[in-house]
Amino acid sequence: MGMRKQYEDNKSLRNERWFAEEVGKWFGVTLHKLPKQYGLDFIAKKKGSVYAFLELKNRTCTKNQYGTYIISLSKYLKAKLIYQFLGARTLLCVKWTDQSGSVCLSDLESDQLDISIGGRYDRNDWQDVEPLINIDISNFNVIGEKH
Repeated sequence: MGMRKQYEDNKSLRNERWFAEEVGKWFGVTLHKLPKQYGLDFIAKKKGSVYAFLELKNRTCTKNQYGTYIISLSKYLKAKLIYQFLGARTLLCVKWTDQSGSVCLSDLESDQLDISIGGRYDRNDWQDVEPLINIDISNFNVIGEKH
């Protein structure tokens, strides 16, 4: 087995940086990119302390185009472990074409989750098909609006 192909390109990394700046300003945190082995994108610090771990996603559809947001079960499990052992939350932040939103993965309880098998079939990569969780779009808080 060789190295797995990396699907991030300069454009996706640039979009991630731009969205990271937006998220950092909104939450008033400093973001630090994490190495791949952590399975999450950033650690956010506020006043020298860990504020949260972050997973950032850019999407090419509107927020309400689909009733749920799908993310890998492994990301959810990482969020739960981080919270269990470090007490730090993990936020999933998504930038849709019409707005941005966040949901705290570590706050979602297993009975709130719809678990399925799926993923991408267009890249002929068997690792793209995996257990997924479906998060109801109503669970997201809008980034840019105070609640």
